Amino acid sequence: MTLIAITRAIHILSGVIWAGFAVVLATLVMPNLAPEGRGAFGQYMAKSGSRIAGGAAALTFFSGLYLMWRLHWGDHSATATTLGIGALLAIAAGIAGGAISGRAATQLGKLTPGPDTAAQAAALRNRLMLGGRITATLLVLSIICMAVARYV
Repeated sequence: MTLIAITRAIHILSGVIWAGFAVVLATLVMPNLAPEGRGAFGQYMAKSGSRIAGGAAALTFFSGLYLMWRLHWGDHSATATTLGIGALLAIAAGIAGGAISGRAATQLGKLTPGPDTAAQAAALRNRLMLGGRITATLLVLSIICMAVARYV
């Protein structure tokens, strides 16, 4: 049971880091980032922040997979179903984060600033914000499922 407790702690803490990063980025940082988005903070968030959130997402995924296997494999109860729905929402958030936001951030980082790339940069920023909102929303829904699973 000690391994379960440690894995659960890792799962919760890494999930808080991942979801917290996504929500703060989508609601506070991206809407207030300078239009050129090339300040020191923007560069940090695009590189280091994304690596931290990606690592937290991976830890959340693998620890959650272990917990589902050890505690709920073959369980068809409402609790297990709700946890499964939460897991699917988190997986969808990871896919959306990588496919939409990740690609947009990479392309935005490769652009050379200038008047000829301003429209493309604006479109990429909009896609980055959309991906961030989708990711944050899916993670919040996942957290709600995980939080109420015991009570359904």
